[in-house]
Amino acid sequence: MMEQLAERRMQREEEAAGAVGQDDSEESEEDEEDEEEEGSEEEEEDEEEGESEDEEGSDDEDGDEIMTEEQKMEEGKRMFSIFAARMFEQRVLQAYREKVAQERQMQLLRELEDEEKGAKEKEAKKQTQNQGRKERTGRGR
Repeated sequence: MMEQLAERRMQREEEAAGAVGQDDSEESEEDEEDEEEEGSEEEEEDEEEGESEDEEGSDDEDGDEIMTEEQKMEEGKRMFSIFAARMFEQRVLQAYREKVAQERQMQLLRELEDEEKGAKEKEAKKQTQNQGRKERTGRGR
């Protein structure tokens, strides 16, 4: 049961990672299109208004930094969630392994006790048989 839970968790994690990867690729395509549109608009504005490239360039850098900061935040969140999921998975798997090992130990102990009981019963049976023989041989004399 624990193994199934771990497998389901892994599957959900992979699906989430795949979905995030698709979202990122869609966002990056949209970002590229937006950047291309912004670039052509800037060129038109520069030609029409005659603004300096320094002022316009600093605005673009701020916009890019904001996007990269947002992307970094999203990336960080995604990495953290993957890390947390893996840590959780490792803990679950470790607990499952410990439980299985403990159950195996208990089973082995039960088997050893059963073997000892069987050996004691055989020994007791032999002693009773030997006593019966001694009594029979003692009577026969």
